[in-house]
Amino acid sequence: MDFKEVKKIIDSLKDLILKLDNQDYVYRQDSLSGSTIGEHSRHIIELFQCLEKGYSSAKVSYDDRKRNSSIQENTKVAFDILEVVKNSIIKEDKPVLLKSSFGDIQTSYYREVLYCVEHCIHHQALIRVALIELGKEDLIDNQFGVAPSTLKHRNNVHA
Repeated sequence: MDFKEVKKIIDSLKDLILKLDNQDYVYRQDSLSGSTIGEHSRHIIELFQCLEKGYSSAKVSYDDRKRNSSIQENTKVAFDILEVVKNSIIKEDKPVLLKSSFGDIQTSYYREVLYCVEHCIHHQALIRVALIELGKEDLIDNQFGVAPSTLKHRNNVHA
């Protein structure tokens, strides 16, 4: 697994959070169905935290997120936790049991890292829409919230 790319995607969210003021971070937006950039950031962070928490027992449950309101209300808290997530993500691959409301599924740590990263990109795309609504799209680059395969395709088309 290319953890350099994983860290790059986490860093892109960290960079945005560093640039955002708390007022924009907690602003309820129509384009996010009344939710906030902070709530989407918390969701991303807590998926990674669930994976980290479940690594030692080899049992992961994303349904057991804590929904820590301080992450969604305070950019400093979110930034600091993302730094911890980034610094703890590199681990050996191993079998993992995913516990979900759909039943238990055998998977692996690397597969779940990929799930968390793809989920992160999806929520970053939603955050991009919110930033456009706020008139703050200049806070992100053209890769924020765009899947690597889409970026590769765009580069090939425009090459």
